[in-house]
Amino acid sequence: LDGAQQLSNPGMTTGLGAVHVIDILCAALQARAAPLDKAILCSLIPTLGQLLHNAYSGSRRRAHTARAVTTVRALLQQKPDARENYFEWLSSLSSEPGSAINAAFAMAGTIPNSRGRFMSSVEHHALLRLLCSSLTVAGTPLPAYTYQAFATVLHNVTEAEWDEYLLAALLKALKRTPDSALSTLSPVLGSISLDLSIAASTALLIDAL
Repeated sequence: LDGAQQLSNPGMTTGLGAVHVIDILCAALQARAAPLDKAILCSLIPTLGQLLHNAYSGSRRRAHTARAVTTVRALLQQKPDARENYFEWLSSLSSEPGSAINAAFAMAGTIPNSRGRFMSSVEHHALLRLLCSSLTVAGTPLPAYTYQAFATVLHNVTEAEWDEYLLAALLKALKRTPDSALSTLSPVLGSISLDLSIAASTALLIDAL
């Protein structure tokens, strides 16, 4: 794990190199019969997140990042303590831009199972709140892979969640930093499958500019 932590630092590996490190780390952990202790878990989740961030950011082939996501997802399914630790870690994070939030975002895509569903509604709400709190932070665009990592979260948004969380976050972001917020508007709306009352929402969003 120490070696993986070092390699997760920016510039230490290529995108494909990060995928290979994820493969090796997850295989080693899956081979352990004993539960992972708390010290390992607290280092593991940010390390995997940073490696995934590097894979997303540095790989030119989507198949490579898809492989990395599948590998981490399999580990989290086999080691539920690691999955729980991810959500504990989320609760302690600031939404300010930086390596920690990038790692949290990159890990988001590993939470849905292979059928694009969540193990619980609590996890869905935690990830939705993470996304919405980051949308309202001024100045820095979200990572380019955000809407890929959060695709399942956005796809499963209900109308109540749209009104309470996403629309409210977008309105706040448009008032604070309209140029940055406008770049998020199209991918958010394009990722939601819900038949929203777009006309009413659009009027509110335009008024926020």
